Amino acid sequence: MSATTILSSLAIIFSLLIVVHNWGVGLRLAAEREFDVSALSDFSTLMISSNRCAESETTLADRFPEALACSQVNQRINNNSAQDSAWFDPNGGFVYARKTIGDPQVWISVHNQSYDPLRWKTLYERGEYYEHVVLYRFNKILGRQTAPSPTAVENVIAHTKNNCLVMDVGANIGYYSMVAAAHGCDVIAFELLPSNLFRYCQSVRLNSFDAQVALYQHGVSDVAGSQLHVRVGRNPGESSLRPAGESRLMGGLTVTTVTLDSFSRDHGWLEVEDGSGGTIAKKNRIKLLKIDVEGGEFRVMEGGQDFLRHGLAEHVLLEMRFGGYLYDTAVKMVAILFQGGYMVRDAPQNVQNPRTGNFTHDAEVFLTQLRKVTSLQRMKDMWFYQPNE
Repeated sequence: MSATTILSSLAIIFSLLIVVHNWGVGLRLAAEREFDVSALSDFSTLMISSNRCAESETTLADRFPEALACSQVNQRINNNSAQDSAWFDPNGGFVYARKTIGDPQVWISVHNQSYDPLRWKTLYERGEYYEHVVLYRFNKILGRQTAPSPTAVENVIAHTKNNCLVMDVGANIGYYSMVAAAHGCDVIAFELLPSNLFRYCQSVRLNSFDAQVALYQHGVSDVAGSQLHVRVGRNPGESSLRPAGESRLMGGLTVTTVTLDSFSRDHGWLEVEDGSGGTIAKKNRIKLLKIDVEGGEFRVMEGGQDFLRHGLAEHVLLEMRFGGYLYDTAVKMVAILFQGGYMVRDAPQNVQNPRTGNFTHDAEVFLTQLRKVTSLQRMKDMWFYQPNE
């Protein structure tokens, strides 16, 4: 083969690589390469050794000192033994990360394709999540809380000025937490699955959001202080809480539960009134509460009735299941929100917000209208908000 032919072949290969990069498939970097995100910003994807992401430490801990530090997550994953089978890295020591497209752009670390094909296909291959409506609402609610800062230090200074706090209940690998942090907000996140916690912490490190995140491995439910098993579904995004003795549990993994009310009282957002036994609240501590806990949403809301009754969150985004036997539960969920003064935003056409004061009746009217216009849908992402804020 002549030198000219070899050079021509190399030129073609180089051109193809550029095309692949421009179409967003991206290039994988060798694990040995020094980890420097700023130097890799022109690449849409990367693959690196996981020890490059092992230095993350949340500095929001001065306000939430009981939060789980990412260094603890990393240490437990790295020290995993056969007796602690729930704490493992399905990526086998590598990070598959992608800078998302659209606004805001964030780095997100994902599981490998066989372990979590849904987020691999959407976030890693395409650079965008499949829940477009939820992302639109996040951006609509949060806006740009601060101008983008070129350095982590400037970002820390900027985000402390805006008093924007987001609660991410059922954080998964942290995509919406990263979006919230990119908008300049602090994030309190709850996630059950250790492998998801590990990916979450890697994304925190990749984006230099260390100062903005407080992470908890607690199940948010209707009773505080219980020990419940973690059930893993068909993918790591379907983890949920189950009583002891149920099958398909992950290695005997148990977590301690909290409620929105107990968490709020512990941090001074709810205070017991003298003599009455009721509660008073500092309103709108939370800009946005996102709840996505695979069917456990009602338990979260039952454990947060004071939180919601006082309107501690300006906006609530949640998955609502209302098909079949879940209809009665959905009525109770909506009634709790209506009692707290919440209204539905972005409701389908011809679906009204009834306001008779009979909260259960209003919830039934609303859901009856909703079922008529949503046809065979049994689940819908809902947006509730405080109209006076």
